[in-house]
Amino acid sequence: MITKNQVNLTLYLSDSNDDMEIDKNYGYFFLERLYNELSLPQFFKSQMRKRKHVFDLNEVFQLLLYGRILKPASKKSTFENKDEYFESFKVTINSIYESLSLMKDIKEDLQQHLHEQVSQIHGRDTSLVFFDVTNYYFESDLENNLKKVGISKKKEQRQSYK
Repeated sequence: MITKNQVNLTLYLSDSNDDMEIDKNYGYFFLERLYNELSLPQFFKSQMRKRKHVFDLNEVFQLLLYGRILKPASKKSTFENKDEYFESFKVTINSIYESLSLMKDIKEDLQQHLHEQVSQIHGRDTSLVFFDVTNYYFESDLENNLKKVGISKKKEQRQSYK
């Protein structure tokens, strides 16, 4: 019996099985489970209904994501290594490059989707959020549009040395 948090993977690597390729990357099976738990295939399917593209954005995104985590490389190199995975990715180099502008367009929707899924699955509470408010300042005798004399962190008015 397999529980919700358990994945069983059985590989038979015997000398008599010459047809089996043992140099495939099986690591993405664990990523694939997370990918599906976050309902990413459904998200990309709904996004593609709104657009007219001939490639499968979900499959392109999966390849790029798995490649970035398991074997970081350029988009071209990720495409060239797509056959190293146990399951095949039926994407073209053109579909990868075409998808980049589309991914840019749906970036905020994807972030919102991931936030909602993680909040739902793991009960993330975002009623109180902290963020870094570090400020930057210049120490210079010269002022311009970018650098102006102002209040220091010590709440002292800095003097201009003109």
